[in-house]
Amino acid sequence: MKKYQALTEYVARLEKDKNYGAWIRPERPIDSGGEFMPYVGDYVRYTDTVIDLMCEIAHFNAEPGMVKNAFKENAIEYNEYNLKNFDLTHATPELIISFLQKVVKNERFRDGAFLEALEEGYITKWLTKLADMDE
Repeated sequence: MKKYQALTEYVARLEKDKNYGAWIRPERPIDSGGEFMPYVGDYVRYTDTVIDLMCEIAHFNAEPGMVKNAFKENAIEYNEYNLKNFDLTHATPELIISFLQKVVKNERFRDGAFLEALEEGYITKWLTKLADMDE
C-alpha cells in the first residue's frame, strides 16, 4: 500500500459524485411565545464520502509540528487565499497534507470552508498532486 493511498483514493470518489453536501437553513421561529429558543445557524450537511475524507485527513498520522514546519519552510502565511493560489510545482507531500489539514480545521471555525474548497476544485487538485508524488 502506498503511503498516502488512504487519502488519494478519494479522488475517484469525489470525481464520481460532485454532490459534496448541501447548506441546511433551519427554520427560525418568528415568535417563541416567551420560551427560550436557541439560535441554530446555517450549516452544511456533507455526504458520507466527504465526511469520511475529512475524518481521514484529520486523523492522518502526521508528525507533531509538521503543519507549522511545512508552512514555515515554504514561507507561507496561513490564509485561505495563500492555500488556494499556491503553486504546487515544488510542493512536498508534507505541505499538501498540511493544506488539507488546515482546511479541515478551518471548517470547525467557518461552516462551509471545506465545501467551498471542494467546489472550487482545490481538494481534488491537492489529492491528485499527492497521488502523483506517492511512492
